[in-house]
Amino acid sequence: MNISEWASLAEIAGMGAVVISLLFVGFEIRRNTRQAHADALNTGIRFVRTITGITSTAEDADLF
Repeated sequence: MNISEWASLAEIAGMGAVVISLLFVGFEIRRNTRQAHADALNTGIRFVRTITGITSTAEDADLF
């Protein structure tokens, strides 16, 4: 094999590596987005639980 054939093989391997890395980044972004959404939902649930705990009686609810 001459140098131009090696260069073509290296170019194909490089393109494959770029495609694989882009797929990996896409999956990581999707996973991160899902985790951020889950964290936001958990924050909302904790807030509701806190408010429910504060207003457990009618007197507390009126005060709040």
